[in-house]
Amino acid sequence: MEGNSSKIFNKTFKPFLKDIPNIEIKNITTRNFSKHIIDDYQEVLGYDQSFSLSSFSTYPCFKNVKQGEPNCDCIGIERFTNCTVMVVADGCGWGVTSARAAHIAVESVLSYMFNEISKCVRLHEIANALVGATYQAHDRIQQHHTKILPNGTCTLLTIITVTSTQPYTLILSVGDCEAFIYKSAIGRTFSVNKKWCRPIKSSQECGGRIGNTPNLLPELTGSYLKIIDVELHDIIIVTSDGFSDNLHLQKENISTQVILDTVISSRIQSSANLNEFVVSMDDFIIKETEGAREFHSQNQNRIRKQGLKGKLDHATIGVYSVSSFNNDIGLVDSIFPDILASIYPSNVNRTTRSHSFSVKDFVPTTEIPLQTKFKCSSVGEIQEPNDSKPIICPQVNEPPFRPIQISKLRCGSLSREISFIRRSPYRDISPQPSLQAQESLPSSLPSSFSLSPQSSYKPGNGFIQFFQKDH
Repeated sequence: MEGNSSKIFNKTFKPFLKDIPNIEIKNITTRNFSKHIIDDYQEVLGYDQSFSLSSFSTYPCFKNVKQGEPNCDCIGIERFTNCTVMVVADGCGWGVTSARAAHIAVESVLSYMFNEISKCVRLHEIANALVGATYQAHDRIQQHHTKILPNGTCTLLTIITVTSTQPYTLILSVGDCEAFIYKSAIGRTFSVNKKWCRPIKSSQECGGRIGNTPNLLPELTGSYLKIIDVELHDIIIVTSDGFSDNLHLQKENISTQVILDTVISSRIQSSANLNEFVVSMDDFIIKETEGAREFHSQNQNRIRKQGLKGKLDHATIGVYSVSSFNNDIGLVDSIFPDILASIYPSNVNRTTRSHSFSVKDFVPTTEIPLQTKFKCSSVGEIQEPNDSKPIICPQVNEPPFRPIQISKLRCGSLSREISFIRRSPYRDISPQPSLQAQESLPSSLPSSFSLSPQSSYKPGNGFIQFFQKDH
């Protein structure tokens, strides 16, 4: 079905690509970057006026057990010196399969964009990269699907802002995640999708999805790719439908523009930073859904009564400011608002942490020609020129930022450059390790370890990066 899926993507987005201007842009360097993904759903992650992320569940608790778990939304951001990429995915339905699809999609898009944007010299090429990233996300969800660990489907929205002589913002959406722009010059908020308002009866229809569909083909009805008019200091807002649907439900007699200015614009104007704005929006959604949540927590088997406000769902919001350059890459604040803790059971076992890393987390590197030190038929061995340095036996994997995990130690990812980063306390950067290591590893910093190469691997240029992150 791979060829058919590719044809569907090309046919769907070809008309949109024709409308993207072929403007030359400044080179986007990926040397200085940071990446942040929400995994702790009682956390708001962001920094000052730059960006903020939040994702949580408004579903009720039955007998102190949160319903609708795991959270099937996922949101992440990559920041470069003159570029920002934000992606939100909403797994369709409940359960682990939907959650896995959303997480794979976000990781895949960020990985693909990291690889491709430095090659883009024109805006049209950025648009093509967005289409390619979305197709890869669809393909990766299917690749990771097994009977033991099945994957579902998800909606997906990716937005990218590139600052050249002026800022340019492109957005690609499959499904019902939404985006809004706060225009700082006039203090008003506008929706990217003019059809974002819908009655509650239609709020269960996602309008498009990717991943492990019944026929394995993407459903791209209603999908779009467009360029958005933005200026410096505007604020980009992306949400899953659990957020956007609650902005207007039960408010049919009020215009959507009044709703956006009342709910979003006023909160931006009264917030000292973007984390504070996101907490304020979280508070709004939680209060909007409080009546429905209380009813269902006390009436588990009863149909929802008429007049209750709010749509219970996984709710996600991400925001970032359009700036001439990102000079605070790698800086992040993590806060845990009381309003988010209030909707989760008091005995919740918080075993996950949202993860952030950047070039500031790297340790010094040693460059090694990979092809001269790899044995493709068995465990590959790298012997550094200096005998006092350790022997390293890594596995190769094709895309960058596909994490690997070594027993209880935590470590890095792969890309096309030739570089080896060593001697760090290792930290996992994803809940889905893609490679497996031998189990007999010391608890302290090892002098050696080994991983098995993929059968499809052929010697060539590549590298392994290990990321250091202090807790």
